[in-house]
Amino acid sequence: MATDNRSCTICRDEARNPRILPCIHSFCLECIERYCRDHMPGDDVPCPECRTEFQLPKNGAAGFPERTFVRSANTLPKAVSDYCVEHQERLRMYCLDCNMNVCSMCCLEAHKSHKFDRVDTVVENIVRSIGDEIGPVTLRIEC
Repeated sequence: MATDNRSCTICRDEARNPRILPCIHSFCLECIERYCRDHMPGDDVPCPECRTEFQLPKNGAAGFPERTFVRSANTLPKAVSDYCVEHQERLRMYCLDCNMNVCSMCCLEAHKSHKFDRVDTVVENIVRSIGDEIGPVTLRIEC
């Protein structure tokens, strides 16, 4: 069975509450907790996939960062306009509930009960998250 970046290689299902290890492999929180159950915080444990050792955090597997998935470029619409079709206003906001860019009028009308943030802030957070996830790998490469 081929796995994708959303699959847990321990249970072979779509990863539930995925956690990312320093080697960048990710697993369901429940699966990695079960895998580490005989180890104490601070112990060196081999990754279930690549066997690279990692140190178990103080609060166990729950201490690993949550893995977030960003849609790949090929799943995005081919022609994304910078302006709202309905209001002819620039799309400056991102609706976190609908996962889409919206204009300020759409925020006030169709998305008023939703959570939203500025598009540039959301992009900065995604870039920072990606940087945090690959940081341990680049440190290993430089050593």
